[in-house]
Amino acid sequence: MATQKPALFGLPSLSGKALPVIFWILLAIAALPQLVYPLWFDQGVFAACGAAIRDGGIFLRDCWEERGPLTPMLYALPMAVSAAPVAIRIFDIAWQAGTALVLHGLARDLFGKTAGNVAALLYFLMMATVNYWATAQAEGFANLLFIAAVWMAWRATGGNGKAEPGGVASAFRLPAFLLSGLAAGMLFWSKYPLLLIAVALAIWIWARAGLAAVLRFAAGAAAGIGLGVAYFALNGALADLARHLDYA
Repeated sequence: MATQKPALFGLPSLSGKALPVIFWILLAIAALPQLVYPLWFDQGVFAACGAAIRDGGIFLRDCWEERGPLTPMLYALPMAVSAAPVAIRIFDIAWQAGTALVLHGLARDLFGKTAGNVAALLYFLMMATVNYWATAQAEGFANLLFIAAVWMAWRATGGNGKAEPGGVASAFRLPAFLLSGLAAGMLFWSKYPLLLIAVALAIWIWARAGLAAVLRFAAGAAAGIGLGVAYFALNGALADLARHLDYA
């Protein structure tokens, strides 16, 4: 008997077969109202900082926001195409779709294919239907980094993608640990307290895979934090960063 092919983009259905294309279209339609959402207070601040960064300004010097620089920098990407709020909304929807796919990978590895599909679909549906002030926020963007960090750590320490013991081949464990650490380190630049996630992951990795694994993870985390430090250093804004950290 011929196997049924996935319906769209190679994504499997809840039952392990193909979802009708219409189901994916309905999910996309659910997110359409976000395209006309206004910018709330937080989003307006991020957009103002994003505009300053887009025009060559330096975070904390040409604009100020109490959270880290990652979210304003992400705002600057769609604003480089258009300053209209719809550009930010499209970027946010695409980001959340990517987050849903990464969550699919993590949940699939932990609990199997059906769980992966359920997690991805429910996550995207939730993010597509929240109130306008909860969209395009620092926490929403941080979800992708958090889930990616956990997924890479799980893959490197024993998850094999089939909800069974095993793990990735040893040759790929170093980059997996580095990627996990990099994502966890980047979380610091979203909101500084999110560095605690990296600490928690490091403790979990140590318990599961030992000191050598933690050192690889820590190297990736240091790189993620180092990217932000380099940004401020190259722009002569380390003193501004120190004051910001003291305020936070």
